[in-house]
Amino acid sequence: MNAVLAQELLQRELEGEVDTTDDEIETYYKDHKDEFIEPESVKARHILLKVPEGADKKAWEEAESRAKDIKEKLKNGEDFAELAKKHSDDPGSKNRGGDLGFFSKGRMVPEFESVAFSLKEGELSDPVKTNFGYHIIEVQEKKAANIKTLAEVQAQIRQTLQTEKQQQLQNALIERLKAKYPVKINKDLLDEDKPEEDAAPPAK
Repeated sequence: MNAVLAQELLQRELEGEVDTTDDEIETYYKDHKDEFIEPESVKARHILLKVPEGADKKAWEEAESRAKDIKEKLKNGEDFAELAKKHSDDPGSKNRGGDLGFFSKGRMVPEFESVAFSLKEGELSDPVKTNFGYHIIEVQEKKAANIKTLAEVQAQIRQTLQTEKQQQLQNALIERLKAKYPVKINKDLLDEDKPEEDAAPPAK
């Protein structure tokens, strides 16, 4: 029996046998709440004034001065997104107005992360120095850590439980088939594959 045919037969045997109740889903949710924790996160945007690797002190001072000038423009009401598109050296976010989306701790370099999570919503940072250069950061929204509701993860849990049950049924079916159709080893065929013990070693 080839592998494809065997898989088709297994699939037919398992179809319709797997069912997951709401009670099972609720029990799984209660027993695995740690899996559904959403960590604290912030939505921020930034403007990066990049300093090349190995740059001298003057280059760092110039970048800091430019960052301070941009901070003043923002305080005077200029649009953050437009300034980011014009001045930011971060190619991944500048065309989105500096938008970084939501991120949790551990996603950004420590200096950036520390400031971003300390700011209030709508607050601008002073120039923040990292190994990339100087950043101006604005936090737009903050989300406290929370646990997803059962309704949010119900479909995910159902899929997990059904996959587990299908695997258990498949394993049980394979064991039944093994018992019904025992595997026999043909020693004659194995012996044919054995090398001759007295055979001369290969020439060097």
